[in-house]
Amino acid sequence: MPRELIALKPRKLILREYEEKELQADEIHIKTEFSSPKHGTESHVYRGTSHTHEKTFDPHYRLFLAREKTASPFPRPLGNMSTGTVIEAGGKVKKFKAGDRVFGHLPIRETYTVKENQINHLPAGMSSEEAVCLDPAYFALAGIRDANIKLGERVAIFGLGAIGLMATQMAKLSGATIIFASDPLPIRRRLAEKYGVDRTLDPTSEDVGLEIKKATIGYSLANSLSITLYLSRRYII
Repeated sequence: MPRELIALKPRKLILREYEEKELQADEIHIKTEFSSPKHGTESHVYRGTSHTHEKTFDPHYRLFLAREKTASPFPRPLGNMSTGTVIEAGGKVKKFKAGDRVFGHLPIRETYTVKENQINHLPAGMSSEEAVCLDPAYFALAGIRDANIKLGERVAIFGLGAIGLMATQMAKLSGATIIFASDPLPIRRRLAEKYGVDRTLDPTSEDVGLEIKKATIGYSLANSLSITLYLSRRYII
């Protein structure tokens, strides 16, 4: 039988066997190639500290609001994105056929039976490892767009996890001429420099705000600083 990764309770994980549901006419059956968690999100779920245990996202207000009834969120599947190959498509499915490689926001398990609007075609030449990075890339792009970076501006990015590192590259593509980036981990700072950051700073050994001020006397920073800081804290710490 196929297996899936389940959190039975905080800090208690198992690989649990399951029976795949019967395929309906508007559904697709997929065999998994590659699955990935999302570090910050999955860590909170694993520890039992996720805000989604007590709140739910309201699409109308676009806010997390308190649940009317708070029940135990466990057992709960883990995982963020997966890639796979279509094994079978129902008779009403129009976009996919057997053999198509696909990806989507799916938990960590060996097979899926889903509606066709839950997945997308995996672009030619894109690896599974690259595809599962699209989710953090969405958040990095949202921060860059909200910051409204203009050609020639100077940008500071605080936090160089996956989202922060992607944001540094997107800031450069958006026209930033000088990018500062702060993170306490040397390996992250080295990666940031490799990806085009002009100056990295260690918040454990220097006054980052002061150093940026010294380097930008007479200039202003784009407001991406606060946006990216928020994203880094919210999604990857």
